[in-house]
Amino acid sequence: MNLLLRAGLVFLLLMSIALIYQTNTALACSCVPNPDPEAALKNADAVFSGKVTEITRTGFIEKSRAVKIETQTIWKGSKNKHMLIYTAEQSASCGYEFAVGKEYIIYAYDHDGELHTGLCSRTALLKDAGEDLHALGKGSPPDDNQSLNMPLSSSEQWTYSGIGTVLLAGTVLAVVRRRKR
Repeated sequence: MNLLLRAGLVFLLLMSIALIYQTNTALACSCVPNPDPEAALKNADAVFSGKVTEITRTGFIEKSRAVKIETQTIWKGSKNKHMLIYTAEQSASCGYEFAVGKEYIIYAYDHDGELHTGLCSRTALLKDAGEDLHALGKGSPPDDNQSLNMPLSSSEQWTYSGIGTVLLAGTVLAVVRRRKR
């Protein structure tokens, strides 16, 4: 068999194995006690309350969830009507368990241009956040109506990766066959 064909097939096999049998790092969530609401407001990049409208699993290796929030009150950060935040998929990795239709107060932190939150923040169900609401005061309503697109889900990412792998394999085989002629 041609050396180029062998190399291409070995590459595709290794890439397929890497995608299928990826390992997830096991992490245990360990948090220091939460600061008071004023200190948490100072440390956070965004603090707002709102209702969860959509949750999507995302990420190949570091599994996470993208959570779309329709904001109600904003104490810090942009005044968008909809916010997109990320959290780890599992509570063992400090991911916060959001539920569609429920209202929360969210303390979020910027990480590479994305807002993230988790169990180690003061994020909580709005009905359980009396201390925070009292300490933070009135806040401001959102002031824009900009639409927000959710990122691709994990299954969509896998689908597109699979299509890309098949196209790459087809291209390698076509080049090899053409060179044999």
